Amino acid sequence: MNKEERINQLNVFRELICDYSHNGEYKTRSQINKMKASIQREIVEAGCLKT
Repeated sequence: MNKEERINQLNVFRELICDYSHNGEYKTRSQINKMKASIQREIVEAGCLKT
């Protein structure tokens, strides 16, 4: 996955989080859960994970 694709994936995830905070739909939460592992992996690879 190239840099642009990674950024796009992060932006999609961010939009899902914003949508879920406003509407709380089950479908949106399901999409978030499906993307969660790959997003966490991207954050770790970028060295941005704070524990």
